[in-house]
Amino acid sequence: MRPRRVVCFAAALALAGPHPALSQTPAPPQGLLAVPPLLLELPPSAARPLPGDLSLGQVIQRALTGNANLLVQAQQVRSNQGAVQEARGVYDPVIVGRASQENGPKPMRSGDTAALAVAGNQALRVDQNSTTSYGLGVEQTLGSGAHIESGFSVGSTKSEYNVLQGIPTQTTGSIRFGVRYPLQRNANGIEQSSALAASELERDASNEDLLQISATTVLNVVQTYWEIAARVRRLEILRESEVRAGELLAELRKLVDADHIPAAELNLAQASEAEKRAARLSEEQLLQQAWGALARLTLADAGDVFAALPVTEPLPELNEQMALAATWLPTQRDAVLERRPDLRAARLRERAALLLMHAAQDKLRPQVDLVAGASSNALAEGSQAFRVADALGRNIVGPTINVGVEMRWPYRNDAAAGLFLARSAARDQATIRLRDLEGAVGPSLASAVNALLRTKLRYHETESATRRYAISVQNERTKRRLGLSTLIDVINLQDRLDSAQLALLSLRQEYATLLAQLEFDAGTLVNRGNQIFTVDIDKLQGRQRKAP
Repeated sequence: MRPRRVVCFAAALALAGPHPALSQTPAPPQGLLAVPPLLLELPPSAARPLPGDLSLGQVIQRALTGNANLLVQAQQVRSNQGAVQEARGVYDPVIVGRASQENGPKPMRSGDTAALAVAGNQALRVDQNSTTSYGLGVEQTLGSGAHIESGFSVGSTKSEYNVLQGIPTQTTGSIRFGVRYPLQRNANGIEQSSALAASELERDASNEDLLQISATTVLNVVQTYWEIAARVRRLEILRESEVRAGELLAELRKLVDADHIPAAELNLAQASEAEKRAARLSEEQLLQQAWGALARLTLADAGDVFAALPVTEPLPELNEQMALAATWLPTQRDAVLERRPDLRAARLRERAALLLMHAAQDKLRPQVDLVAGASSNALAEGSQAFRVADALGRNIVGPTINVGVEMRWPYRNDAAAGLFLARSAARDQATIRLRDLEGAVGPSLASAVNALLRTKLRYHETESATRRYAISVQNERTKRRLGLSTLIDVINLQDRLDSAQLALLSLRQEYATLLAQLEFDAGTLVNRGNQIFTVDIDKLQGRQRKAP
């Protein structure tokens, strides 16, 4: 039989790129139901009712397209992708444009004033100047940490002094190129590269978080679904028990009316009926609460969910082969460590914290930069306001080369020291969280496996007791038809059978939830495929398990 699976949703990595249209969603393999990735990018919609028949696959699929935690995390993935783009933007070239107009007086030197007087011109004490300039350039930070800039500028100056001297309007032009290369702090661009790498790691970690939250959601859905299935059956047993208690009370009243037994004998029967009625009412309340929990997980209206009678999947029967295969899980600790998304996310965040700590440590070093540049300049004279062609072309001379070293070192450098302290603490926190998660894997697997094995043994014993009680009840009913037993004896035995059936039902529910818990602890509850996450429904129903 082909394994049945249900697609949870498109992988978060798809959300990190351009948002695909529904028509662009890859076709799922045969036997898989696809959920368009666009659904995860939308805010929670209005509550929608679930269908009347609720299979486990239907509920899981609905939860994974409507659960609020998943929707929020999907937006977090997009947010972190935006942070990556923002960090990468430090390497974007920047176009810089400048334009200015300067007007104002300038004091004149005595020699210039005397020269004007000798020339027969008016002796000025203040020179009125007007300068118009503009420029265009490009700046960019490179991966090496170097900052380069290049561009040109043109300026035209009018001077009252020059006019009196017969000097035409002057146009100046320059073409320049410069570079600042860090030799100590931020050498090799560690500040920018660390920020970018850390943001990419955080984005990848948020994708793992999405997978982990999906697994948690599936686990909660499966546990709630099996709880509902068990409570529906438990309610049937309790109702039947209540009916039998009513029948016993009615028969005893007939005996009291016939003066065959005293009226005091009714007290015990009335108390038993009241007790069974209270148990039934309590179970109905617990069932409604379970439906409400399922509604919250699927973002559906609780009333609609409660009205959507019954679940269609029976509780899984005990599978000896699966129980035996589960005993191998504690020996696969290393594989589990590599597979679990919460551990992968923790490792990614530890790496990110380490990068940021090293970048902060680098800030403790003095800033020593190599500064170099080259420029060519020109001067053009004429009656036109701007002689750009002459100022940037024919009259240009150069280049002029400049090389230097610039050093900056804050006296206390508290900012850098505080940043390093904070980031080193963040790194230690990430390491502690990772080690704590890793240390919990082995005991968690061992505990779940032991619980499964104990449940199996208890199930066999309870199943045996249930069969024996069923035979005893049948024998007691035969005896009653022959007049060798009473209704009280039959009902007492039936109550014991009911208790055994309820215990067996609880063990089946426990077994079903343990199957999901084991898959969760092993990191296989939700599997990552080609842009899709999948859940193997057959495993959760106890019908299939690959041997290790």
